[in-house]
Amino acid sequence: MGKISALLFARLPDRGQVKTRLATGIGDDLALDVYRWLARKQAKALNDSGLSWQLWVTPRGRLEEAALWLPGAEKARDQCEGDLGKRMNDAVEHAFAEGSRGVVLLGTDCPDLDAETLNQLAAWAENGYFAILPAHDGGYAAMAMPKPYPAAFANIEWGSAWVMTRTVAILEKGGNQAILMQPVRDCDTLRDLRDIAERHPDCPYRPEVGSEAETAEIPARTLPRGRE
Repeated sequence: MGKISALLFARLPDRGQVKTRLATGIGDDLALDVYRWLARKQAKALNDSGLSWQLWVTPRGRLEEAALWLPGAEKARDQCEGDLGKRMNDAVEHAFAEGSRGVVLLGTDCPDLDAETLNQLAAWAENGYFAILPAHDGGYAAMAMPKPYPAAFANIEWGSAWVMTRTVAILEKGGNQAILMQPVRDCDTLRDLRDIAERHPDCPYRPEVGSEAETAEIPARTLPRGRE
């Protein structure tokens, strides 16, 4: 039988192209540092988990750079063109076509997604269950899948507050049981970042109490949930 494969979705760390909502409050340079820290922390958790994992990146055509940036992946691959749902489904179908018996799909936004949680997700997939790690804002930080299921990525308003509930409804409508794990906080807003920095001393961002950037929240706008 094949293995459980973790599929890490990431954007290459280009200044001004990552964590754009955060950059509005903390600047492009610090937003880039935070993004690099998040991505490396997630790659370390994957390496510590013992799971086989693949790195799926955008922009396209920079796979050698991607492999050097986040070492440990079995392979680095370009995300296909299209919306987030199409890109995730393409990666999932590739993994199953190559013999994986389950996948764990995740992004780079959740520093609390550790090796233990990754192995819990993998176990759900191995035992034939879909499992979702919800994010506090209504999206999800990771999903375990025991089989391809394209409908789970179709007709989803990515970035909305009902991504997770819509995904669960689609899975259950198709007769699949969806396991919901304990919600986690991902890193999209200054409020998220402050909370994360308080719990992770190695985070490159340190709150400056009373500063204008610390008292204003970034207006919400639609972004692909957990894959910025």
